[in-house]
Amino acid sequence: MHRIREQILGKMRPPSKGWYTYDEQIRAELDNLRKALNEARSRGMSDVVNNKYPNINKVSELQPPKSTDAKVPKICQ
Repeated sequence: MHRIREQILGKMRPPSKGWYTYDEQIRAELDNLRKALNEARSRGMSDVVNNKYPNINKVSELQPPKSTDAKVPKICQ
């Protein structure tokens, strides 16, 4: 989730359009990831996904950064 790192470390802060554009993109990416993981679970493929991407569930639990966040989550470094 390079966008989370870029948003926290970037120069565009709220209320800039850039901040909100990234926020929308991060939310959409996380939503799509969660839907894909649910699909994999429903098809019984969780083991395959988890073996290939061991941190995928941790990534799916991330929340979009807040304007007050100053530290990048370890998993995004």
